[in-house]
Amino acid sequence: MRRLALGAVPCTLAILLLSASPTLAQERSAELRWLDYMVGEWTDTGSGGSGTSMCKWVGDSFVQCENVDTNTSGNTRSSLVVMGYSAEEEVYSINIFGGDGHTFTGTGTAQDDTLTWLGASPDGSGKVRIINVLESQAAMTWTMEGSVKGGEWQVWAEGRTTRVR
Repeated sequence: MRRLALGAVPCTLAILLLSASPTLAQERSAELRWLDYMVGEWTDTGSGGSGTSMCKWVGDSFVQCENVDTNTSGNTRSSLVVMGYSAEEEVYSINIFGGDGHTFTGTGTAQDDTLTWLGASPDGSGKVRIINVLESQAAMTWTMEGSVKGGEWQVWAEGRTTRVR
């Protein structure tokens, strides 16, 4: 199974921090506050390399993040991430478009301080799970796992994302 080749993108999910103004955050539903949390500028370090993300609101329903990641071999990749929430389906959505041609589409669920994304692997041979755990208003950890043909989840990469501003 080919691993999702998006470098430190899970941080974005996770990506990402710098909340909107307190007034806007208070007006948003609890579900949209998760996305609010991800708006801002972030740095990421992890087992796959390091990166930066800049996330902003697009309208009232989606957050768009532009990422630049450098893997442990020194190769730089860019990606675009779009996250949203469907009140009808009560689920988050994520679409990642890698500059190298890879894509990832998934859904997310939130419980307490954890947001979990789940989707098919890029080659369709299994599933990818990205787990974001909030540490504070300025940091979160992330873990990217894979499961091939219904097998056990295996950790592919993990790291920490910190708000720059």
